[in-house]
Amino acid sequence: MDALAKADIFFFITAIAVVVISVVFVVALVYVIRILHRVDKISERFKQESGAVLDDVAAFRAHVKAKGVSVDHFISRFFKKKRKTNH
Repeated sequence: MDALAKADIFFFITAIAVVVISVVFVVALVYVIRILHRVDKISERFKQESGAVLDDVAAFRAHVKAKGVSVDHFISRFFKKKRKTNH
């Protein structure tokens, strides 16, 4: 084969490889964008829920301060053994 035919085959194979690699790259980029969109939604939900938790903790602290209930008493209620009742 002469050099011109070899060069044509080389450029043809290179062009096909570039197209295939470009398609794979675009598909991967689409998946990355979809994942980032989901992560954004999750982080937004986390911000909302963490704000609600902070509000609950502030309300609990205000309740404890107003009622004068100690935190030890509150925690001990969760760990107290339940009495079995015989019916």
